[in-house]
Amino acid sequence: MSNLIGQTFDIYRIERLLGQGSMASTYQATDLRANRLVTLKILYPHLSAQETFQRSFLQTMRALIGMNHPHIVHIYAADLKFQQLFVAMEYLAGGSLRDYLYRLYAQSKKLPPLKTAVTYVSEVADALHYAHDQKVLHEDIKPDNILLKPKGSEFEMVLTDLGMKQLLRGNLNSEVLPPEGTLPYMSPEGCLGRPLTARSDIYSLGIILYYLTVGRLPYMPRTPLEAYQMHTEAPLPLPTSLRPSLPLELENIIRKCLEKDPGKRYQSAAELSRALQKLLFQLAHELPTIVNTTPDDSQTLSAYETVPSPAAQYTAAAVKPEQFGQDRLVVAGSSSPTRARAFDKEVLIVGRDPYADIVLDEKLISRYHVRIERLPDGRYQVTDLDSMNGSWLGALRLKPNEARVWNVEEELRVGTTRLRLEPAASLMLTSPRAPEEDAPPDALPGEVAAPPAERTPLQISVELAPEIVVVMPGVSQSCKVTIFNKSGRVDQFQVQVRGLASDWVTAPDASPNMLPDSNTNVTLIFNPPKSSRSAAGMYPFEVVVSSTGQPNTLPVVVNGQLRVDPFFGYSSDVQPQRLKVGGKCFLTVTNAGNTPQMYTVKVRDREDGLNLSYAPDAFTLNAGAQQRVTITVAPKRRALAGALERLSFDVVVSEERADSQPNTQRVEVSVPPYVANWLITLLLSLLFLCTGVSFCSVNQVVGIINGIVQTGNAQATLDFQAGQTATFDSDEDGDGLSLAQEIQAGTLANNPDTDNDGLNDLQEIQQWATNPLARDTDGDTLLDGAEAGQECRSPKNPDTDGDGLRDNVDPDPCVVNNTPAPSG
Repeated sequence: MSNLIGQTFDIYRIERLLGQGSMASTYQATDLRANRLVTLKILYPHLSAQETFQRSFLQTMRALIGMNHPHIVHIYAADLKFQQLFVAMEYLAGGSLRDYLYRLYAQSKKLPPLKTAVTYVSEVADALHYAHDQKVLHEDIKPDNILLKPKGSEFEMVLTDLGMKQLLRGNLNSEVLPPEGTLPYMSPEGCLGRPLTARSDIYSLGIILYYLTVGRLPYMPRTPLEAYQMHTEAPLPLPTSLRPSLPLELENIIRKCLEKDPGKRYQSAAELSRALQKLLFQLAHELPTIVNTTPDDSQTLSAYETVPSPAAQYTAAAVKPEQFGQDRLVVAGSSSPTRARAFDKEVLIVGRDPYADIVLDEKLISRYHVRIERLPDGRYQVTDLDSMNGSWLGALRLKPNEARVWNVEEELRVGTTRLRLEPAASLMLTSPRAPEEDAPPDALPGEVAAPPAERTPLQISVELAPEIVVVMPGVSQSCKVTIFNKSGRVDQFQVQVRGLASDWVTAPDASPNMLPDSNTNVTLIFNPPKSSRSAAGMYPFEVVVSSTGQPNTLPVVVNGQLRVDPFFGYSSDVQPQRLKVGGKCFLTVTNAGNTPQMYTVKVRDREDGLNLSYAPDAFTLNAGAQQRVTITVAPKRRALAGALERLSFDVVVSEERADSQPNTQRVEVSVPPYVANWLITLLLSLLFLCTGVSFCSVNQVVGIINGIVQTGNAQATLDFQAGQTATFDSDEDGDGLSLAQEIQAGTLANNPDTDNDGLNDLQEIQQWATNPLARDTDGDTLLDGAEAGQECRSPKNPDTDGDGLRDNVDPDPCVVNNTPAPSG
């Protein structure tokens, strides 16, 4: 959503992207009405599109607007605009506590002064006490969710993202797979999937207190299973065993916060705050307020939580003699030891392909996932090679095929693997030593190792023509690779392309045999498929030429770029295209092109006989994305008697391009009168019949009609009776409910399953007593139709067997599980 920068969203001018999280993109923006800077969070479209989540989000955010505490971020507004949820809040220039710790590490390799650290945690405890009094739990206390407010030369702590975790859990079941950055701070009961309380927030805050005062985390889980084992079973490494100078009173506070049993912790954040205030008084009058550390001391702050130090239960990568004096790339995998790779070339490709420079054998990794390049000034830049699952640099998700400078304090994450830069200067602090004999080798599993010293450069030169290949998806484009054999021998060469998807480029298996001092041309064919996956943009690639006859020589690598031009196209479809009386129809718009486009929707009622409402009427779709628009239809008038009236309206979809043609589809609406024509005809016929008989009177007409009704012998009279009740007794959608019953229940008369949950409206109302307007009556994320009729699940009870595990995460809902398995 970086295309929003510089644009106006509601009353906010978006200035810059601050980061991207699991729920929203966060921007710095200017409130044009109040003329102030704000932090603007715009939630992702898949969240904003869910009506249940919309209601929960707005209800939660508007409740937070009333909160007024110096250590809780102020919420200014929350609303739904342009079919996107957003929240505007106080802008704090100090960044997050995590950012602060990174800066502190980069500048001095020191911990914050002990008094400062305790003050910070005390301020957060005060904020939690206020929130808990308002019946709001945080449930995701970690350094990312604590912001710094500048106050003179110091900072105050401000808590943010209150209630967000509850929103996700209640609407999206996100607790099953918690973000990896959350795992070190999870409470034992959170790992077990049990209900969280205020004491759970206190446990997480105790982890932060440990981290700030000891310099490292007590536990370093990398998976939900490790988090479960460590937080529920592993003994706490005593703070004084790692930093002996810590006051015993502080250690006691930390130990009480981090008790496995919630009943043994502080029972309120206020109680924790009082203990910290007492400690602060002692520090101010008895203990030193500054603790000096050295970079290799046990008191040094660990700036990279995801590459553990020796005391964090994992072994750091040793420095080999040949790596000393070189920048290194440290790689910490979820299922392999931490390893390091020296930057022995200008470009490294990370991916699953066996020819990548760093091979990561992981399902979440693309064949060519990310490219790391050393710049002339010694800095590094990272480019995501349009990977399937994306790459994260710090808090920001990288945009495909856009290079971004990699700052040393940032961590690169691909799949479940973390990578960080380790400058050569930082290795000067530690003498190089060879690894132990039983230590694992430094080469990553499957990694192409650094070439041995005896390998010599291949005596060839390679040229690309053109160096920038321009291609339209679905149309082939060639590139000529010219190889000059400068060696004194006949040789054959293999050409490979790295950095592009394998189905985008075709290279020959090998070149013809080349005589000495000769040249040959090899043709590469670029043909990205014509699909939305072939996004428009620039794609860097490498052409690697190696010798088949001289395997001990170094290959020659030349760089090129592929420019994929944009193509356009979209489709729209309206269903159903025939409505009776009124109801809803649904428009689906699909961007079939390879670049984002804006679309507008208009509905034209030429007869002006219908009330039409729809939303959204304008939206932007990424390549391949879809948008569903609900159109509600009702007739403006309906005749008391007469013929069936046929109305129609047009749905027009336009793409915001000058040469684009709008798509128009027509929907027909049948509007019957309240009294059918045949009934009027019947009455007139009876009147004429009586008029033609001299002895007929009005009483005789009535008698004739009554006789017909009583005997029931005439089919016309049956039709007459049906016609009188057709309006309210009819069952147009066949769900067993009459129109009158549908109106009373608020359900749709032309849809047998109004909420599309697998149960028809009659079953919901009379058989199961569930809500026919809610797909998930009990809020356990399982549809009512999926639970109805199941022996061990009920659509009206989120925890059918009452064992504390909601039905959607209970591995065996038929058995009461007193010790639930960890849900993450």
